[in-house]
Amino acid sequence: MTKGKIFKYERVHSALAERIRSGAYENGFLPSEKELMKEFSVGRNIVRQAMDMLAEEHLIGKKRGLRSRLLRRNWNGNLLLLQNLITDPRDINPVYASETGQLLKLVSEQGITMDILYIPPDNAAEYEEKVAEAIHNAAGVFIHLFFPGSLSDRIATMLTEHPRVISMDCARGAAGKAFVGTDNFEGGRLAAHLLAEAGRKKIVFLGFSEAFFRYTPMQERLSGFMRGCMECELPFSIENAIFNFEAHSSVQMYAHLQKILKDNPETDGVFCITDYVMDAFLHVLQEHGKRVPEDVSVVGFDGLTPKFTSIVQPCSAIAGRALELMLDFIDHQLPAEGIHLVAPSVRQGNTCRRDI
Repeated sequence: MTKGKIFKYERVHSALAERIRSGAYENGFLPSEKELMKEFSVGRNIVRQAMDMLAEEHLIGKKRGLRSRLLRRNWNGNLLLLQNLITDPRDINPVYASETGQLLKLVSEQGITMDILYIPPDNAAEYEEKVAEAIHNAAGVFIHLFFPGSLSDRIATMLTEHPRVISMDCARGAAGKAFVGTDNFEGGRLAAHLLAEAGRKKIVFLGFSEAFFRYTPMQERLSGFMRGCMECELPFSIENAIFNFEAHSSVQMYAHLQKILKDNPETDGVFCITDYVMDAFLHVLQEHGKRVPEDVSVVGFDGLTPKFTSIVQPCSAIAGRALELMLDFIDHQLPAEGIHLVAPSVRQGNTCRRDI
């Protein structure tokens, strides 16, 4: 650097840093890149160099596609994430793991401190005092529980009374007045349209999960699927939705899926409640000499396997929306509330194609 010479990006950096420290941006955001380019009469690269300097000084947090956010230093407490303690690897939900990973990554990028407490699904009483203290001291709480019933009455009451609690992709009805999650209804509707575009007429819904009637997102998938079938004039009714809640192992589920195919030999289109169910059913179809997607088109839900046609859960977008809402609620001292749904997408794999 030439002695005494001030580069354009340094001038922009100095001006913005002074404004940040003086509290000029009360809404917690810097102006957009275009607004700064116009104000300082500089190019995009100059603005980005200045932003990089502010980020290195931990004055702002940056995220691609979003306006740069001021990093908070005047919060009363950290953020808190409540999750279930999972000891059996078979109970690990890949979608939940992905959402947690995305949230932790975003929080770290923003330079924010977040504590994590793990609650056992069936023995939360032992942890009650520790959890209660953490909730009391938290500026905001994320609930990310696959087993919402694992909360004790005392903890559930504290979360209901806390002004800023966001349930992230939990069963609807978990503590807290704000919810961020997948639009499961829309996902089910998209699945119906995929089967209709493939020319399918004998449709079956496999709601094979013991969690179906206690986990509202799964119910929403069925409701959306029924709506989509109506829109596409597919002959589907609740009688075509098949459930089994007595199979608690993969072997039992496999046997039940074989019986389903035997009892419904004309089936040519199937929507599976999860990709896990879909994977098992594909093996059954293969054993029975059914070609996929030529004889039977199959759509799953979760988007865990690239080769499957599936409705993909927007894990990254859910985490981003949840954090964005939390920061806004804290900045403006507002109570967290409202249902905020994020649309899923379609992964077009090899199990369902148009006009087979």
